Amino acid sequence: MTTTAFRRWTLAFGLLIVFGACWIAGSRSAFASAENPPTLLLTEAMIQSPGTNEPYRYLEIYNNTDRTIDLADYKLMYYYQPVASNPWSNSAAGPSDIISAGRATDMYIHPYSTKIVWLLSDATKTVADFNAAYGTSLDASQFVYTQGSGWAYASQRYLAIVKAPYGQDADRITFIRYNSDAGTTPCTQGVNCDFAKGESVDYFYPSVFNATSREMERIPSKSLHKAPTPGAVSAGQVPAPPGKLLITEAMIQSPGTNEPYRYIEVYNNSGQAINLAEQKLLYYYQAVSSEPWNNSASSAEDIISAGRATDMNIQPYSTKIIWLLSDPTKTVADFNAAYGTNLPASAFVYTQNSGWAYTYQRYMAIAAAPYTVNDRHSFIRYNADAGLNACTTNCDFNKGQSVDYFYPDSFDTASREMKRVNPESLHQAPSPGAVKTGQVPPKPVTQEAMPIAITKNTVNYDKYLGMSTPGPIIPGLNQDYIVQGADYYAAKDWILLSYYSDKGAPSILAAVDKATGQLVKYVRLYKDPATAYTEHAAGVALSTTNGWITSWKYLYQFKLADFVAAVNGDKLIFDDAIELENKAGAVGIDNGIVWVSEYGRYNYETDPAHAMTNRDGRVNKAWMAGFRLNAADTVDRTRLRPGTSAVVPNYIISVPDEVQGVEVSGDKFIVSKSYGPEWDSELLVYQINLNGTPNATTSRFGSPSVPVWYMDHVNLVNTIMMPPQSEGLFSANGTLYVSFENAAPKYMTGYASIYPIDRLMGTPLSAVTGAPKPIATMPGALLITETVLSSSSNNAYRYVELYNNSSSAIDLSGHQLNYYWRYEFADPWNYELLRYTLHDAGRGGGMTIPAHGTKIVWLLSDPSKTAADFNAAYGTSLAANQFVYVTGADWDATRERFLAIAGPFGDKDTDRYSFVRYNPGIGDNACVPATGCDAAQNQSIAYFYPATFDPVKREMERRSPASLHQTPTPGTVSTGQVPQ
Repeated sequence: MTTTAFRRWTLAFGLLIVFGACWIAGSRSAFASAENPPTLLLTEAMIQSPGTNEPYRYLEIYNNTDRTIDLADYKLMYYYQPVASNPWSNSAAGPSDIISAGRATDMYIHPYSTKIVWLLSDATKTVADFNAAYGTSLDASQFVYTQGSGWAYASQRYLAIVKAPYGQDADRITFIRYNSDAGTTPCTQGVNCDFAKGESVDYFYPSVFNATSREMERIPSKSLHKAPTPGAVSAGQVPAPPGKLLITEAMIQSPGTNEPYRYIEVYNNSGQAINLAEQKLLYYYQAVSSEPWNNSASSAEDIISAGRATDMNIQPYSTKIIWLLSDPTKTVADFNAAYGTNLPASAFVYTQNSGWAYTYQRYMAIAAAPYTVNDRHSFIRYNADAGLNACTTNCDFNKGQSVDYFYPDSFDTASREMKRVNPESLHQAPSPGAVKTGQVPPKPVTQEAMPIAITKNTVNYDKYLGMSTPGPIIPGLNQDYIVQGADYYAAKDWILLSYYSDKGAPSILAAVDKATGQLVKYVRLYKDPATAYTEHAAGVALSTTNGWITSWKYLYQFKLADFVAAVNGDKLIFDDAIELENKAGAVGIDNGIVWVSEYGRYNYETDPAHAMTNRDGRVNKAWMAGFRLNAADTVDRTRLRPGTSAVVPNYIISVPDEVQGVEVSGDKFIVSKSYGPEWDSELLVYQINLNGTPNATTSRFGSPSVPVWYMDHVNLVNTIMMPPQSEGLFSANGTLYVSFENAAPKYMTGYASIYPIDRLMGTPLSAVTGAPKPIATMPGALLITETVLSSSSNNAYRYVELYNNSSSAIDLSGHQLNYYWRYEFADPWNYELLRYTLHDAGRGGGMTIPAHGTKIVWLLSDPSKTAADFNAAYGTSLAANQFVYVTGADWDATRERFLAIAGPFGDKDTDRYSFVRYNPGIGDNACVPATGCDAAQNQSIAYFYPATFDPVKREMERRSPASLHQTPTPGTVSTGQVPQ
């Protein structure tokens, strides 16, 4: 069971995400064979272990990436014939699987960590035995296994780790050799063997990785005859993880004579303070055509205090200015004056040298000890368009301009380069101490309550909030992530939430422990190891072994095992991208069917072929496509719409506008429906029997046709109004959960969300799906006969008069007054509106309107006013039971607007009993109340039942002059206003 959501209340974003969808399924596998830098490093080899028959032989593998890797996808390649050159080309080689050996272990290797591949020649040996042999305390999860006849230890041999399809040459990731001094003959112990029994060989990542040999360095003085250290790498064996310190801005040619205010801005992208006195600034002063970080024409510059009062530590997720102090007479005040800033002395550290060239391509890096190419945190270049020559019109800056740098999608251990983006990087106004959107990655996801301010006083949500309980706080809100889909992973008791970033960062997937409500972890979503997924992540759903993320026209698939194995902040790489015929928003899974709904609205177009007239006579613009999962727990890719790559669904449901989330429970389809931070959301429940006769079929996909069912009032069984911007849905243990996006800073500050909710909300599922079906609206049964839109006492006595045009009393509980304003359309009832639920204001007057009787809907803006006050204002003697109320309404009396009374199902069109308009033709140009408007203050507008009541428009007549500028008569209808 699952759900999720597609949210877009602005069309532009939906149009943009298509450009991110150009990704080919299977690219994760294709990426590996040509990778540089390599993902997996062989760092230690124990070939002749302690113990009889060498039972503890192993290889140590290091993950040289920022993502968790499944080692079950790899093999070890053993080359068993010594050769003079290019041993990887020798066919005398054989692969061996990397396996769990039936033991409790974890086949995944985490970012920048090690795993032991134990050659398990004696299955009786345990992890405890291994630890005893080496004096270690490794746990079972730090091992994977391989099995075979062993590795020769008295001759030169070679090993590699390889990726599918496991060729001994082309598919190598990294390669090692041992006993190489022996050449093609056996080695002599104590002379030219690399180890004695119980000794290991260490391997080092080279300063320049050779993409042909792919070989780790065997350094005689450091590699041979080592005491084994399984699970631990020593200094220099592996590259330092990149990206702790980011160079985000460079001012190379500063304002002032002799450029006295040159600087480099550095950002600490870690959770710990870093002492910059222990780092150096590397300056590469020779333009080259490739890999400039390997050029020896460089200098290492100290980062110092320059004898000034400052702090050499850069705090987590903050900046520091490295000022090239060429003129020591210049002060911090001078620097601030030059740039219009107000930085304190503690914001600066310094370097001193002869300067940086500004008319040639040059490069810079910041590095940790011992300051080698593999110790660089980050790297930048400027004037790159000049190539090897001096720049002229193609310089990155003029005097006084800076260059900005941006965090890359994939920060590799080779270039470690920040992105120089044209035009966002070049010719920038300097901003020392401040980073811009996209220059640095979001901070790690946290989970805090948001400062909630509810600005809409409404009873609309009383029913939903009264039956619901706040659940876990939605993580990631303080990092500007916007939650979309939600689902439940029962195997771990986790709630999974999908998000997009408001700042262009990779979209994320987070897990929250349902029992504790605490954040477990989050991962960043990627299409392949180098390409971030920055799309909408509109929905998330979970099947047996796979998870699914939706956006644009794609259903992205990932392995649940990959997500479970991932560490906090990890990359999660999609396994597949399945193209759909419909746009992909809300997603849910039930009974082996994955349901994917598109989002339709008048200003968010769907394919015209998806428009279908339902049994209400109204058009549903959008489809929800159902795909039956196969035995491999995925969608059948062999069934394609002719001439396209889009898979054919097994089922289609024609759905209403604005679907954001879907959950399926038996024959009940529950959808959340929303649009924007000001408009009410809805929870709708439809009953659909997929085993019954479909309502229609479509030949859109050729033959055979696909069955279609409608969501309409015929099978609608419940409607519940909710706060704005509901998104994903899922059910767990009898509770239906809803996620809301309205507490994201984007909406609380940028769009003034009226009712933000920073938690998942849980509602008893039975209360949603098992509630009695409300009585259907009968057009014309309730008539709006009079309105007063502007009254004395600060509009305290505005009202709408209703008349019951039926032969039975009507309970007004759950009914709404709708307020519309889209005058430019002939059918304004189909567009934006505000809804106001009728209630008794706690006054006990009763909610029933008698047959052929009236009821006053009082717009109660001042709760101190009583029925006696109302009667005094109008000279009437209405009883308390002749009133119902709406609150929070602020209707414009001087512009063209519309009102309707609607039934408890709440549809803005089909649930209208009757509809009225006032000030027609005025539009948004304010009329003069006394002459140009339909009524002035304390005057009413009377409406008349038409000779023929149109069941589509349902409009009462506004007659001139009989309707306009009338003396109010609340509770009394005049001749002709209602049928005789």
